Amino acid sequence: PARDGGAGFPLDKLVRRRAAAAAFPLHDEDELKTIEQRWIVMWQRPGKVPAHRICEYFGEKIAFYFLFLAHATSFFAFAGLVGIGVWINTLVSPKAENAVTVPYFCAFMGMWATCFVEDWKRKQSRHAMEWGAVGFEDVEGDRPEFAEDALTLVTNSPVDGMPTTYFPVETARKRRSESAAVIFVAIVAVCIVVYAIFLLNVTLRLPVVAREIDPKTWWKKLPSVDLRPAIIGVISTIQILVLEHLWLLLAERMTDREGHRTDTEYEDALIAKTFVFTFVNAYASFFYTAFFKQLQASVDGAGLGFPANRQRLFACEPDNTGVANCMYDLRVQLSSIFITRVLFTTTMDVIPPYLSWKRERLLARDERARRKSRATGVHEDDEPEDAAVAYARKRQLGNRIFGGLFKRRSSSGPTGAAPEEETKVESSDDSIRGLDEEPERIPSAAEEECGLGEYHVMLGPFRDYAQLIIIYGFGVLFVAAYPLAPLLAAVNSYVQIRVGGWRLSQRRRRTWPAGAEDIGTWEAIVDIMSYLAVIVNGLLLTVTGQFFVNHPWWARAAIFVGFTHGLLLAKFTLALAVPDAPSEVRLQIARQEFVRDKLVARLPDATPTVDLQADTEDEYVDLTILDADEDELYLDVPGYEKFF
Repeated sequence: PARDGGAGFPLDKLVRRRAAAAAFPLHDEDELKTIEQRWIVMWQRPGKVPAHRICEYFGEKIAFYFLFLAHATSFFAFAGLVGIGVWINTLVSPKAENAVTVPYFCAFMGMWATCFVEDWKRKQSRHAMEWGAVGFEDVEGDRPEFAEDALTLVTNSPVDGMPTTYFPVETARKRRSESAAVIFVAIVAVCIVVYAIFLLNVTLRLPVVAREIDPKTWWKKLPSVDLRPAIIGVISTIQILVLEHLWLLLAERMTDREGHRTDTEYEDALIAKTFVFTFVNAYASFFYTAFFKQLQASVDGAGLGFPANRQRLFACEPDNTGVANCMYDLRVQLSSIFITRVLFTTTMDVIPPYLSWKRERLLARDERARRKSRATGVHEDDEPEDAAVAYARKRQLGNRIFGGLFKRRSSSGPTGAAPEEETKVESSDDSIRGLDEEPERIPSAAEEECGLGEYHVMLGPFRDYAQLIIIYGFGVLFVAAYPLAPLLAAVNSYVQIRVGGWRLSQRRRRTWPAGAEDIGTWEAIVDIMSYLAVIVNGLLLTVTGQFFVNHPWWARAAIFVGFTHGLLLAKFTLALAVPDAPSEVRLQIARQEFVRDKLVARLPDATPTVDLQADTEDEYVDLTILDADEDELYLDVPGYEKFF
């Protein structure tokens, strides 16, 4: 910007108006290689993620995401180890749903979630202080899209009379009401889709249809397998992912119209829309199976033409004893959808960018080979190619494309040749010198990196956070039914650290550094889900499970109230007892504010006194800010050690 001594060239505006193809900083290969040596490592503790170097290279916003991802991996790994022990206990118990360790594991996960949030707040405050990001939102400027909106006006501020931008309040309120109506309609549509999948499951349980989808019906040598749970799991996963993708596009459009001044306000509004919809979209089928499916089986089905078999067809899946068991049904559904989702999202993050890069690179090399053959007078394309040779060439191209996953991008970029290939081409230039054809122009680094995909500095981390929060919900909301969920969440987060780093450093353009002082509204959402997990798992234990099946309803209600209220009280007490920032961080932030007041606000210097112990004399402490610090610890003044 011109106010910061720049040229005031509106790059963002030119890109939005398609006057420029793209505007982005170039990758620094040397610095990027140093980061990757500690980032894209297959076997490494999550705590070793180079968050400080990521912050210096990509900015605080992206650094906070990977720091939070590493934090989640560490905590989920610990919970996953405990979950393995609980899972083993369910396997050796006479009735898995009555394993004695499951209620204790639910209580453990409730307190684990609070420790997860509180430890993250402390870690986040420390890094925000170290990165100089404290108070970033207080000085955040207007969004370029907000300033360019046709309805945005420039008026005098009613506070200080200075010129400021203004978006009509009535228009913003009307558009946000329209967004709320769209959210309600979308949630109703999701519920209808979930119920339609449930009816499909009922249809597949009919004997006639069940025989048709049995592999033994297709070929007698195949074993008889019930494919219905797998089919329903895949369809449910597709429903979740497709609706989630479509909703993200729609939510962005709605948020664009609402006139949010800063990026933080815009992102908070987008997060609220996304969380409400994705929560219903991702977990509606699980809540239905856990709390409503068996109830509906006793009252529904007659109107659909199944009066005799409605209890069997509409009921939950039977367990090993042949009895309808919604906890068993929920466990099967969770495992199939969770695993399918993790595999699909990870594959989509890796395979398409790699194949696109590999294809462009090979096509560029083949084009250079054709130019070389034309320059030397050899025209292989003049003769018809044999079908077998063509097939072999295509097969060889496919092998070349699919080989070498996770290899580094060559220094020539995504469309250039490998270094050894470039050497061969350059060495052959001497044999074709003197010909009339001009030598091939070597593309610049900017042109090469322009062919890489874009990672939007705000929407990119937003989508990554949305995926991570859904995985967090899988890991804590239904642990009573599936104790291995935290372990799967840990594996997913561990892989995403590597895949996300590889994608950002090798398959995406370098983003403009973006500031942030925290992870924003996502922190509040994680906190809400941790409290919601206590209620959901309490209902699974007392209503859905078989732990208290012989107790009357009032006894179950009393157990639920005692379990949830006791655990919620313990969580609330722990959250109050643990400060959001360590004492040394709070003191350092106060020192930074003091320095800012002296150097920016030009407040006069003072010589305060420090009250020491009674057996010593009072001393004057000089806190004058010098041009340079002579000591790394500039807080080591007499008396201040008592603050630690």
